[in-house]
Amino acid sequence: MCFDETIFEPKTSIGATHMNSPIYSGSDVSLECSSKAMNDELVLAAKSGDTAAFVEHRRRHATKLLRTTYRVTKNWEDAEDALQDSF
Repeated sequence: MCFDETIFEPKTSIGATHMNSPIYSGSDVSLECSSKAMNDELVLAAKSGDTAAFVEHRRRHATKLLRTTYRVTKNWEDAEDALQDSF
């Protein structure tokens, strides 16, 4: 695996009120892994029950998904609910 599981420590939940808050503390993942390969590994690890991998996957994609769902719903609360349901 390309990431160190010990670097991920959830701090806050994602949401419109927390868009500028960090989701985890620690260093960035290894630069030797490609982004697609890293995402694939995170998904596989998260499906296997790895909470740290799930948190990192959510951190990487939640902002874009929230903005996209907001454009559809035109309401931040509904967008947050849709985002929560998707994860």
